[in-house]
Amino acid sequence: MTGIRDGNLIRPAKQARSRLTRDRLLAAGRKLLNQGAFEATSIGDIADVADCSVGAFYQRFADKEAFFAAVVETVLADIAADARQFATAELLSKAAVELVLAECITFWILTFRRHRGFIRTLMKKTFCATACSMSFPRHCWHMDREQGIDPEL
Repeated sequence: MTGIRDGNLIRPAKQARSRLTRDRLLAAGRKLLNQGAFEATSIGDIADVADCSVGAFYQRFADKEAFFAAVVETVLADIAADARQFATAELLSKAAVELVLAECITFWILTFRRHRGFIRTLMKKTFCATACSMSFPRHCWHMDREQGIDPEL
């Protein structure tokens, strides 16, 4: 998690107990993200699932966005490690191209299924952030509303 630590979004855990709390918080975040409800999840919810206090959350993370970034980074690191392990398997180096392709497709399907809620949440959050950053001219708002599109996204 070196990428997000650099910006002081995660405060380093120096003691074993502090590392355990951080790990429980990240595990709770993974669980909640996999359920696909990041926006509706409060810091209190995260702390409850991790069996720690809201204060302990803020001892480790600057805010919910920093926490989200840390969880995303850990999940993507795990996916990359699994992919590396899969790609370097001896079976693949000796197998026919057709078998290798079939195994690769199966690996990624299972990976996406295992992380379905996480990927869905990440896509929703990315889409919402992109849509929110787009500015709509005021004269287009009435057309959007007529078509059922909320310009405040």
